[in-house]
Amino acid sequence: MVWDIREIKVPPRAVIRIATDWMGEPANARPLDELVRATAVVVKGPIIRAVATWTLKVCQPPAPVRICRDEREALEFASSFGH
Repeated sequence: MVWDIREIKVPPRAVIRIATDWMGEPANARPLDELVRATAVVVKGPIIRAVATWTLKVCQPPAPVRICRDEREALEFASSFGH
């Protein structure tokens, strides 16, 4: 799975909290945890990279995740996990 969030603006802290709380619920996280082999997240800029890194630490996804600088890096990472 590749998420390209290069054009996203930093959301308010309250929105980030709602999202992390939602993913913290096993019933919400379980379907993704079972289906996703790995995730690559394409970001631009140090602020978004820091928010993405922090969010990953809070959510602790069971599958590998890599924060990438461009689509090439993301696709290379994702392709190493198959389909």
